[in-house]
Amino acid sequence: MASSSASPERIAAIGLLLAGSLVPQPALAHSSLPGIEGFYSGLVHPLVSYHQLLALLGLGVMLGLGRTAWFGTAWPVFAAFAIVGMGTGLSGYLPADKTAGLLLIGFLAATMAAIHPPGIFVLSVFLSALAGIFYGFSSVPDAGPMRDMIITLFGSFVGANLLLVYVGGGLNWFRNRISGGWVNIASRIAAAWIATISVSMAALILSSH
Repeated sequence: MASSSASPERIAAIGLLLAGSLVPQPALAHSSLPGIEGFYSGLVHPLVSYHQLLALLGLGVMLGLGRTAWFGTAWPVFAAFAIVGMGTGLSGYLPADKTAGLLLIGFLAATMAAIHPPGIFVLSVFLSALAGIFYGFSSVPDAGPMRDMIITLFGSFVGANLLLVYVGGGLNWFRNRISGGWVNIASRIAAAWIATISVSMAALILSSH
């Protein structure tokens, strides 16, 4: 991947520094892990919520196996629609099947990565938008003071974008710098597992309704 000021690696490094420098007051919204509240609860939320993690991993592998230039479009689309989803959720509208929706999005993204590694630009952007808005829906914390909810949501936003940049940008970086096709093969196998787990979990959720 050509070096530039907007490369995924640089974006990830800057994002990590910014996340570490932000120390907001503790929020009273729900905590993903005991003892972690507010911004930091949101920051780790994508790692401890299986539906968010699978969707972001599927999307990241899909973008990482696609063309380098596409990441610069698809990632901001994800970020923008995540903000839309969070704002919509805060206003009171949340779809009933947001968890299953994220799992199905992860399945579609991972499947495309497994069977069509270069990807399809329009579909990549569309899935990024869907993943963003459903991620926003699923990140809305339990009801509480608005300030605290926004702090937690900001942590979730930062955490999701860092994970997506590291998975998608990191995979793209490896593909462009390591010779041999083993990176693509290993990534497609991982994508197939992500797709299988995602669709299995979504089927369990939908069948219980």
